Amino acid sequence: MSDQADKLLERAQEHMKAGRHEAALADFNRVLELRPASAEIYGQRGEVLRRMGRYRDAIASLDQAIASDPRYAFALASRGDARARLGDVALALSDLNAAITVDGKYSWAFFRRGEIHLDAGRHDEAIADLTRAIELEPERASIIATRGEAYRLVHRHREALADFDEAIKLEPNVSWVLASRGKSRALCDEREAALSDFDRAIEIQPDYPWALAQRGEVHRLMGNHGPAIADLSRAIALDPKNAWAWASRGACYRGEKRLEEAWSDLSQALLLDGKYAWALANRGMTLFDLGRFEDALQDLDKSIALDDTNPFAIGRRAETYVELRRYEAALADFERLLERDPLDGWAIAHRADTLRLMERFHEAIAGFDRATEVNPKYAWAIASRAETYHMLERYEEALEDFTRATEIQPDYPWAREGRARTLNKLLRSDESISELDWLINRGAPSPRLLRMRAQAYVSQGRYEEALSDYDAALNLDPRRIESISGRGNVLRLLERHEEAIDAFTRTIELSDDNAWAVSRRADCHRALGNYEKAITDFTTAIAIEPHEAFSFAGRGDALRQTRRYEEALRDLDRALELDPDSRWAVGSRADTLRLLGRYEEALSDFDTAIAWDPKDAWLLSHRADTLRRAGRLMQALADLHQALELEPGDVWILGRRAHTYIDIGRHENALQDISSILDRTPSDPFALSMRPHVLRQLDRFDEALEASDDVIERFPDRSWHLYVRAVTHRKRGDEDAASSDLSKAVRLAQERLAQETDHMDTRVDLIVYLMALGDAKQARRQCDHLLSQDPPERLIQGARQKLSDFRELLGENHASKEVRALLERLSKH
Repeated sequence: MSDQADKLLERAQEHMKAGRHEAALADFNRVLELRPASAEIYGQRGEVLRRMGRYRDAIASLDQAIASDPRYAFALASRGDARARLGDVALALSDLNAAITVDGKYSWAFFRRGEIHLDAGRHDEAIADLTRAIELEPERASIIATRGEAYRLVHRHREALADFDEAIKLEPNVSWVLASRGKSRALCDEREAALSDFDRAIEIQPDYPWALAQRGEVHRLMGNHGPAIADLSRAIALDPKNAWAWASRGACYRGEKRLEEAWSDLSQALLLDGKYAWALANRGMTLFDLGRFEDALQDLDKSIALDDTNPFAIGRRAETYVELRRYEAALADFERLLERDPLDGWAIAHRADTLRLMERFHEAIAGFDRATEVNPKYAWAIASRAETYHMLERYEEALEDFTRATEIQPDYPWAREGRARTLNKLLRSDESISELDWLINRGAPSPRLLRMRAQAYVSQGRYEEALSDYDAALNLDPRRIESISGRGNVLRLLERHEEAIDAFTRTIELSDDNAWAVSRRADCHRALGNYEKAITDFTTAIAIEPHEAFSFAGRGDALRQTRRYEEALRDLDRALELDPDSRWAVGSRADTLRLLGRYEEALSDFDTAIAWDPKDAWLLSHRADTLRRAGRLMQALADLHQALELEPGDVWILGRRAHTYIDIGRHENALQDISSILDRTPSDPFALSMRPHVLRQLDRFDEALEASDDVIERFPDRSWHLYVRAVTHRKRGDEDAASSDLSKAVRLAQERLAQETDHMDTRVDLIVYLMALGDAKQARRQCDHLLSQDPPERLIQGARQKLSDFRELLGENHASKEVRALLERLSKH
């Protein structure tokens, strides 16, 4: 019987070595039937049951072995393992401790105790036990690999890699060891090598979810989102409860701008693990990208509450605070990052940018300086400093920084766009357009870039090209106010005022408080001669934006055109208070002062305006007219010659020169200018009315009368033309014809005054007609009436000039003497 039991025991041990556990168990049971129980047989039978996963049966058998031999180290260690696998960790450690006490060189007991410590997160104890196991059994790959895993979990990756390398030399095809080495390599930034390890692990074990997820994460970190999503999707299919894989795939989707899918995956990760700080931070940033800033802030707050050392979450929350304009809170988060790492260039630069947004520009520049000291090639910080200089109108420094940023990162669109804007401010529009061409041609054109190039074209006077860019911008974004109003402005500059008004009206429909659009529409109305509409729009613009010089200058100019000179002057003065360099306001005020007869003040403004732009024909000709009215005829003539060199054939300037020639007695020259006007504009009222006077001065009376007949036929309600013909009749000695014309002139003037009692120019003309008729009483009465109206200096000077002309043409009479005396009183008044 003993021989049979020995043979069965020997066969059972062979079955156990070969992994034939059922056969081994049957033989051990038969041995126990044939032979009295021994600790060894119970111990080996318990080990077979442990290997079969029948841990409770194994423990029962091992209990019997240990009862027979309490110092049976093998049985103690085996029972410790079985207890551990049933979750009885304390009893398991007690057994393993006892086994090691009995046999201090029992490597498997150290190994198994090390694994239990590792599973419990007691990494130092695990490493100590595993190191002892390796000392006892240095060629055991599984022990070496397990210590490598312990090192990996405490981020001692170089030591982990050394162990993994050694284990793989001993056993090259263990998938989990290859995958764990891949993880450590990834964390050491050896990503290509990591991918190689994951590839081998997955080749050995194709459905290994942890390896698939980790390979997907490495692809994500390398920016290979397609392969990453494929791996993570397989991992999720194999293990749908892997929150880490859901979160990593969500981060991939976010990198691909597939924000709704990202939000869905990250939300699933958080359903599986509500305290997953990294997933909360990433979902927060996904919500940030979706513009849901308040929701983003909630996730980031939760993430930081779970892990207040995570710089990623703190930095993203700071950015969210910036978007919500909670700048002080953002600064506090940036300070937290800098307390953790004073050389964190990202935090330094973004803190500086927050200060820029708070308009604390000098502090911002100091911050950007510090960021570029930490990282001299930090293109974003350099470009942001450039933007700060730009806001301070320090354009040369801005250009230097934008240029430096593009040298570091040639394909940096924001820096190149900033450089283009700055070049335009420095009036280097050709270079600005070159930058914008590069930006527009590199990909799909952006409406913003098209608008910027249009503005650069405007600064060069290339209005048709500007219009083309605005049209292209509107094709891409038809409701963008900046494109609609910019297009309107180009049409205004092209003098296509009706189309411009339509564009500005559309702008105002979209934004009724847009003072800029209202004022530019007003300017178009002004240019079309719709002065009342212009005044209404300018008034609206001023109500919206009361500190805009353009609107006051425009309304002042429109008021000037409607002869509301005092109101015009108030507006123009206000425009120049707001913008002392407003050329339009200076020129318009000069002309208003001219029309008010305040010639010296007008000349001062004209001189200022012409110093700014010596080749402005309008300014030169209007200064000339002022000089003429002030009696400085030769200076006036010089200005008019220069104006006509700039604008040959301009009928208004020719008319002013003709008038000046008349004043200095050069009637032939005057007649030449009048003829030039009528060649260009046959119905010009000024030239038609002046021609009879000049022809009479040249004693060409028949032609003068013919010219008077023509102008009276064209303008039968203009009394002055009758007076001019009357003077010609009197010069020829035809007193009846003269009296007839004068009587008609008086009647027309009286009819006009009956309709407009305060029309002082007509009253002055009536006085002249009455003097010519010799009606001193009526002339004196009209002069008294004029005095009671408190006429402006301009009118007084005009009246005195007409009196002087009267005396020269017709000589002194009783009526003219009385009127002259009254005018002297009027002048003193």
